[in-house]
Amino acid sequence: MNKNEQNDSKKLKYHKYFILGWYGIIATTVFFFFYPINIGLVRLYFLIAIPTIFCGTTVLLWRKKKIRWIPVILLITLSIVFVLPGRKVDRQRLAKRYIDNVRKYQGVSFIWGGENDCGIDCSGLVRKGIINANLQEGFYNMNPSCFRKAFELWWYDCSARALKENYRDWTNSILQANSINQLNHKKLKDGDFAVTMDGIHALLYLGNNEWIEADPGMGKVVLVTVPAKNNCWFDMPVQILRWKQLERK
Repeated sequence: MNKNEQNDSKKLKYHKYFILGWYGIIATTVFFFFYPINIGLVRLYFLIAIPTIFCGTTVLLWRKKKIRWIPVILLITLSIVFVLPGRKVDRQRLAKRYIDNVRKYQGVSFIWGGENDCGIDCSGLVRKGIINANLQEGFYNMNPSCFRKAFELWWYDCSARALKENYRDWTNSILQANSINQLNHKKLKDGDFAVTMDGIHALLYLGNNEWIEADPGMGKVVLVTVPAKNNCWFDMPVQILRWKQLERK
């Protein structure tokens, strides 16, 4: 084998390794996309893997002149959209998107730390709904500020207790009540949520005396109409909160 053939053989070998690595990253990304528990290492992985996939795709397509620039243009477009100034959000429309998104999780299994269709917990349900609502609002109305807000809410994962304590200045405290069953629901707006005073559990108000929660006892997301009997969460002291995004100014 001459020198040129050796070089070609090495290039072919490295190309095969590159292809295997690229497919490996894609497969791992798909796995973590469906992995329900949102932990810091998974978020960091996505932050590294997605640009890596774009770069790998660009390298693989570079010899095809007609489509070689598609991944680059897409990446640049997404980057520009992400940093452009945003507009004011229609709070009523965002609240409706919030409620609609949360309802879709009815029946999903309860998993501690979960935050997707494969499993979700109480604070994950409250947060995931507003994340999805911001993504939809950003996409359908081309509002970069909503994309940034969705990323912030996703990146800074937090518990029900943290939300109750106004984590990152995301929420406003509306009122306290001895229990949801005893609460005057006329004081609430659709999209308000309750956190038990001990910070253990969160529940979201959908309107018309209807609440949704990822109940650890029942092991799934359920809809509950008040007054609720035989449900301990509705007889516990609670703090009522509202996302500042949904607050009228």
